[in-house]
Amino acid sequence: MSAKKRILIFTSSFPSPRNPVSGIFVEDLARSLVAHFEVVVLAPALPGVARCECRDGMKILRFRQGFGGIVIAGTPGGILPALKRNRLLLLWLPFFLALEFLALMRTVRREKIDLIHAHWLLPQGLLAAICKTFFNRRMRLLVTCHGSDLLKVGGGVAGRLKRFALRRTDGLTVVSELLRKRAMEAGFRGECRILPMGVDTAVFSPECREPDIRKRYGIEGSMIRFVGSLIELKGVRSLVQAMPILLKRIPDATLLLVGGGELEPELRRMAAELGVADRVILAGPVLHEDLPAYFAQSDLFVLPSFSEGWPLVVMEALSSGAIVAVSDLPVFMNHPERDRIFRLFRAGDPADIAAVLGEALADPLGASRRKERREYAVSELDLKMVGMRYADEMNRILEA
Repeated sequence: MSAKKRILIFTSSFPSPRNPVSGIFVEDLARSLVAHFEVVVLAPALPGVARCECRDGMKILRFRQGFGGIVIAGTPGGILPALKRNRLLLLWLPFFLALEFLALMRTVRREKIDLIHAHWLLPQGLLAAICKTFFNRRMRLLVTCHGSDLLKVGGGVAGRLKRFALRRTDGLTVVSELLRKRAMEAGFRGECRILPMGVDTAVFSPECREPDIRKRYGIEGSMIRFVGSLIELKGVRSLVQAMPILLKRIPDATLLLVGGGELEPELRRMAAELGVADRVILAGPVLHEDLPAYFAQSDLFVLPSFSEGWPLVVMEALSSGAIVAVSDLPVFMNHPERDRIFRLFRAGDPADIAAVLGEALADPLGASRRKERREYAVSELDLKMVGMRYADEMNRILEA
């Protein structure tokens, strides 16, 4: 039997004891690829986290981001929100990229990497393209775009850098049709495959009933759940503002916000000022292994974001059979199964959010459609199946 090829998962987000949910979908995919390849991961280091570890069949290396506790990547929301929160980090960004590039070069050489799988076009795809073009032409490169790298970074210099990377990759995968179109507009000329990240459908199941989430938070009526970073991009302000309107129709509704972020203090104040503090529970960050119970026991999952690629939390909600209400973003509006698996509302519109959530909770057929959403997730999003699809794409590139 021939030796397995060695692939490098190159990412700016990967779970660690310091931030156990950051890039969890990257870790899940990497773990599914262990059956097919020798897997090495290169991700940013965080204070107090080991620089090298081996677990789940993977070798995980972490590169230094700077000195004195400087952190740009690996925080909630990713690199762009971190730069917006602290503009001074922009001054350090070139040095961060230099450190990341040097770590990439060193890892490719020492680990004898055959293929780099870069998550996000900027900066990982760009740095990997430079490495391949100028230093190691025999190495193969697969880039996966998740959303912000194509949707939030515009033209000018950034556009030229994206074009450079896209035209030097051996393969490109995206998580939605919208991103495929954006990649073509940005300059990609090859075959672009639409491959979502996967979800463990055996874990995220409608049958998960432990721990008892309703008892933990004292929820007796309808439970609406949000899971994600409490940041501007996720639209959580509008969600809290929708609660007084929703409660007029569904008096027993409770909103459970799962996650942490910079808006947490403001959301607490807002809920109190609107008179819904007893109906808006901020649960804080939750371990990923505890999330299946949150999804399975909620009546409705809501994601009011202003921008998304194809988010893992939506896949987890579908796998759990939950009603899924999301903003009218192109990734959801253009989905071929839209009418079957989503309920859509206008992003940033509290009145429309309240109306759609109210209709969903009052729908007498809502519970009976749980099976339909679950079947979709199992057939299209199961992690093992997605891992095999990525392995096929990597082997195609390696054999070309």
